[in-house]
Order: sequence, then structure tokens, then C-alpha cells
Amino acid sequence: MTLSLEEKSVPALTSKVEPTLKNTLGIDMGLNKFLVTSEGESIPIPQYYR
Repeated sequence: MTLSLEEKSVPALTSKVEPTLKNTLGIDMGLNKFLVTSEGESIPIPQYYR
């Protein structure tokens, strides 16, 4: 279910930062590793014990 509401009294947010390759990060989530960043850093899948 999605609920969307537009309130005219709330000002629109604008970003002062232009996206570039230096301030952008990509994250890929997968089955072999929990996630891998665009910089090559990988996080292993958490192994929780029951």
C-alpha cells in the first residue's frame, strides 16, 4: 500500500550538491556477498545464529 500526500505549505527541497563521480557511491547487493561498493569494498553476508 502506498500513500502519497501533497502539502502546499511545505517548501520543496532543492539540492545544492551536483552529483559527480567523486561524490557518488554505487552499492550492489548480491547472493555471494552482502554488498559491494563501487570502490571495491565488500561486506560479507551476516551469519546470525538461531
